[in-house]
Amino acid sequence: MDYEERENLIENLFEVLFAFGLSEFHPQFKMGGETAQEVFGDMYRNAAVGPRLGVNCNALLTRRFSILGKRYHEFTERIQKRYFTVCEVDVCGVKTTVVQTHLDLADEPRIRQIARLLEEFGDLRNVIISGDFNVSHEEEFAPFARKGFAMANASSFGRFRTHRRRDTFYTTAIDIIFVKGFDILDAWTDDDSMLLSDHRILLCRLLQK
Repeated sequence: MDYEERENLIENLFEVLFAFGLSEFHPQFKMGGETAQEVFGDMYRNAAVGPRLGVNCNALLTRRFSILGKRYHEFTERIQKRYFTVCEVDVCGVKTTVVQTHLDLADEPRIRQIARLLEEFGDLRNVIISGDFNVSHEEEFAPFARKGFAMANASSFGRFRTHRRRDTFYTTAIDIIFVKGFDILDAWTDDDSMLLSDHRILLCRLLQK
């Protein structure tokens, strides 16, 4: 993919993406020779960019929806520097909690981090939890299903493998979008070039219930 093709990809994505969650993101991170700010420009004026902990930084950018409040919480059970960003977002007049996170590579703290997310957000009516979950098997998603979440990969565990470097180890998608209070119309991946990240972009269209 050359420069012009990449610019067209980004422009086309911006036309359809009203909200964009990012892990390992910071406005000053370099992607090729450009900073993220130069890539995204001001097309997503509403943003919640979490603190930078090493290479970890969770952010939510929105083009259409207003961010009513935002906060950041580090996981207490962790080996790596991991946390989650929480935003209250006005989605067509309905207050929705949007969580962007990046979980630990190690199994034990990751399982506890999932429990922590569900303890705080599992009983909410309108919530979206997305990010890099680093899961090692599909059973790790079961607690979300028990809390009534739908998984934005066409309800087929492992259908979308978004990480190009661990396909021989991870058997399921590790970049995930979980939703409550929405119907998932469809989900797909994009950017097979992997130029912007070592993960493919995971997208979904939602219809509010």
